[in-house]
Amino acid sequence: MAEARKDDDEYFPLDKEYAISFEKAVSFVTPCLDDFDEYIRKEAKDLALPVYEEENSCDMFGENDFETFCDDNAPFHQIGGLPFFTQSDVRREGDVLLFQMDSEGEIGWGDMGIANFFISLSDLKAHDFTNVL
Repeated sequence: MAEARKDDDEYFPLDKEYAISFEKAVSFVTPCLDDFDEYIRKEAKDLALPVYEEENSCDMFGENDFETFCDDNAPFHQIGGLPFFTQSDVRREGDVLLFQMDSEGEIGWGDMGIANFFISLSDLKAHDFTNVL
């Protein structure tokens, strides 16, 4: 692939092949998910903690508490798990995360964004990758 510059109309963030290594890890729900409030309320109920339905769950945390959810300094690449978004949650109803690649080093999605690839659970089970978002 010819090297592309960020000001090119046909820019693609990768200009060579990269190796992938795997490490089993746990992913956590983050405030960037549209269903963050649902996760927080469900866990609060399961733990018998007070739940304030009229409140935005983010209001329950202090300004510095979000460091618990996100480590802005670490690249966030993963297969499966809960997605992370730099702008908005774009999942379709029933989508699961297939693969996520963060901006890091020579890889730059837009303005240091993140690429998410989603698939329906039924398509994943059928090994049908024709409708990946």
